[in-house]
Parts: sequence; structure tokens; C-alpha cells
Amino acid sequence: MFGPKSEEQFASNLQFLHSIPKSVKYHAWRQKSVMKMLLLTHKRFTYKDEFLNSMKTNYKAALRKYDFCEDKIRQKAADETEKWVRKATGNVVKKTVEKRMFRTETRSSPVSAISTCFRWLNPLAKESGEFGGKQVNFLKGTGQYKYQKTTEYEVLGMPTVDDAAVLYIFLPKGNYSDFEKDMDGARVLHANFGDEKTVIVKIPEMKIFSKYKFNVALQKLGLQKVFTEDAELGNIAVQAVDMYASYQAVGFEINEEGVKAGATGTAGLQSLSGIVEPLVEKDNNVGNNDIDLDDGETDKFFADRPFFFALIRGDLILYAGRYM
Repeated sequence: MFGPKSEEQFASNLQFLHSIPKSVKYHAWRQKSVMKMLLLTHKRFTYKDEFLNSMKTNYKAALRKYDFCEDKIRQKAADETEKWVRKATGNVVKKTVEKRMFRTETRSSPVSAISTCFRWLNPLAKESGEFGGKQVNFLKGTGQYKYQKTTEYEVLGMPTVDDAAVLYIFLPKGNYSDFEKDMDGARVLHANFGDEKTVIVKIPEMKIFSKYKFNVALQKLGLQKVFTEDAELGNIAVQAVDMYASYQAVGFEINEEGVKAGATGTAGLQSLSGIVEPLVEKDNNVGNNDIDLDDGETDKFFADRPFFFALIRGDLILYAGRYM
């Protein structure tokens, strides 16, 4: 993920760094998708010129320097970064930045953020209903949607204006946990979404927030030594990452108007250089399950039980998660 590399290896990754914000970027009336970067560094830390120029050009990155050796300065860095995150995510992600993310050993802490807002192509209206034994607001409407039924699940593609993005909802017919075990990026992108047809849609209104701390996740997996001086991480290229300062946070909302979401993440570096590894393409052909035959009636898609969702722009998954 991050770590010291050679100049040659770094240069080979710039094309990948350039492609991310270009794939995310979109702007139209009442719709947008944008990715930004904030580069926080120790006052004596200097990025490689090639990296810094790339970040400024492609991410409009801002650079801020602090003396992380001073406690009051670490608090200032946390407060100012929190304000930046709120603005950069459209006020969707809040209360994620903590002072303890910055330590005396911190050399650099790049913070990325994405903000998206899309409007439904087909109108939806609110109505109350039951989900998991609780009364919730549902969004209901009839329109043209990509829709497919298989022996294992139903999948619905909810288009936005100008085809800026599509929200895909996978509704398993059986146990959700078993279904999710097989879900990955390849299955989402390569699934058979079917043809457009008239569908009566009913999905729950959603407002989800999740913060994922890498150190907590790794400790739950039984990795304790990684947080001590005895850690041997030389072969996995993360020896320079401060796991306590590394996290991802996501806010995701859908209502009768459309989708609004934001996300942020960071990794505190203790090395003197940092790069992002290129995306490795996997040969992952996804087989489709048997498809149910159309009975001639208007299809109905009622998401009244746990489901998996993914917001996709082009061939890029912007957000993915579950609604339980």
C-alpha cells in the first residue's frame, strides 16, 4: 500500500495515480463526483517532486506542514483536517479525525476524500413499511430498470440522470451471509444485469455511516505483533505505515431524490517516501447462475430483506456495502 520504493518503481505508478480522479470526476446540474487530496507532513518532510506535482495536478492536492512533535500542534492538525474532511465529503463524513492519528514519528499523512451526488432518472416516492421487524421509510416507484432474476438472487440497476452512475442492488433469495462470501469486485462488475424493462421498485431509504480502523481490524484477526517493535513486515511493503493512524470512513445516503455519499481515508507514514501500488488485474471470470424465465407480468423488486449494493460509475465501483 505505502512504503519506500525506488525512483523507477515510483515513476511506473504515476499513470495509475492519474487514472483514479479522472475516473471519478463528473459535474453537471445538481450532480457531481469529485476526489480530493490533503497532504499533511512534518515540517521537515519533503515529498518527491514528481509525486507532489502529480497530486497537485490530478487531485488539486493541498499541502500542509506541522510540527507533530508538539501536542498542541497535533491537536491543531486534527481540528483543521476534520474541517477539510467535512467540506471535501459534502458534510457526509464527520467526526473521523483524532489527535492520536498524529504522533512524534509521523512524517506524512496523506488524506483522500471523495464526494458524490447523483439524481434518480426514475422518480420515487416515500412510503412506510417493515424491514427486519422494524418500521422504516421505503422508496417506491415504477420505471425502466435493468433487472435480472437468477436462481440465487435478484439484481436491480437504478440509473441516475445522464447515466452518470448506477446503483446496483443484489437481493439474495437465501441466507445473506452465505451470499456475501462470494461477492467481490469482479462479480459486481461482471454480473448479468439483464435488459431494461418496466419494474415496480421498493427499496428502503438509507443513511449509513461506517468507520474502519485498520489496527482494530488486524487485531481482531489475531495480529498483535504487528503493533510492536518486533514486527517483521519487510516482505509486504507496509513497514512504513502507522496502523493506528490508518482508517477509512464512509457515509452513504439514498432518498427519493437520489444518492449522496462521501468517503475519506488516510495512512500515517513513518518513512521518507510513499507511493501507491498499481492495480493488479485478476483473471476472474464470473459465471452467471441460471436465469429465471419471464412470466409476462410486470416485474417487482421489493428489497425488504438484507441486500448488497454497489454504486458504479463506468467500470469503477465508487461505493459498496450491505443493508441489514
